Amino acid sequence: MGPEELSLIMSPQFINATFRAGEDWYNNLRERAEEAEAFARHRNAFEAANARLVVVNRQLVDQSQRQNAEWKRHAENIVAQFKERVAHDERAYAELSASYSALAADRQARMNELSAIMAISTGKDTTISKLQSELAALRASLNTLHEALDQERQSITTLGEENKSFQVALQDARQESDRLSGHNQSLLAALRDADHDYGTLKSELELSQGRLEYAQAHIVEQQAARRDTDLADEATNAAVSSVMMIMPQVLSLWAAQGKTSLFENPVTSHTGLNGQPLTLRDYLWLSTLIREMQSRNVPGHIIRARCPVKDIESFLTRQVSIAE
Repeated sequence: MGPEELSLIMSPQFINATFRAGEDWYNNLRERAEEAEAFARHRNAFEAANARLVVVNRQLVDQSQRQNAEWKRHAENIVAQFKERVAHDERAYAELSASYSALAADRQARMNELSAIMAISTGKDTTISKLQSELAALRASLNTLHEALDQERQSITTLGEENKSFQVALQDARQESDRLSGHNQSLLAALRDADHDYGTLKSELELSQGRLEYAQAHIVEQQAARRDTDLADEATNAAVSSVMMIMPQVLSLWAAQGKTSLFENPVTSHTGLNGQPLTLRDYLWLSTLIREMQSRNVPGHIIRARCPVKDIESFLTRQVSIAE
């Protein structure tokens, strides 16, 4: 250590500073010790207070449990007393209700008895009045019956006299009946003969009606056939006229073109029933005739009879092929 450092250390300022630093350190250490002691005392006090608090809490819990047990017993006693009171009230109400019902039933029974007695009394009064009325009516009926008996006696006497007259009339009627019976037998025999004649006439009439109906049907059929034949003849005449008009025109056209007549050339597309091709002349005639007949609704069997060709249904619609 040099002189400067030694002089610095030995200087009053350094000594004072060192002393103050030591004093401050001591004071701080003392304060910390006091604080630690105070903290220890506070901790001990806290632990003691906590222990006392635990004891107090345990005492409070025990006291609360005892109080709860007492309150529970008290509440159970109150509930039991209430139930007993309710049961007592119910028994009292049941007894009172039964007593009231018995009293009401007794009162109703007495009222019913009183009503029955009053009804019987009223019925007796009504019955007495009714019997009195019936007695008066019976007396009147007896008087009427006596009068009717007197009239009946007179009627019997009158009927006796009328019976004698009736016996005489009955004897006359029997004689007339015997006479009419014989007449009826004759009428029945005549009626049987008339029934037999009627049956015969009816059979003959039915037979005649059958013949008449057959004749009428035959006439209608003949008329229809005649009408169809007339239509076919009309179509034939029209076809002849048409062909007679067409053929000269076609011949003139061919002549103008320098061609000979093609009417005899075969038409390979149309054949007759024998399978041979038709000539152009035949095709012209038959196609015209078929067209005229169809336009007049001539039946098909007549068309087929007058136009003997194959496949007549498509005769007019098929393409015409003429062999040169």
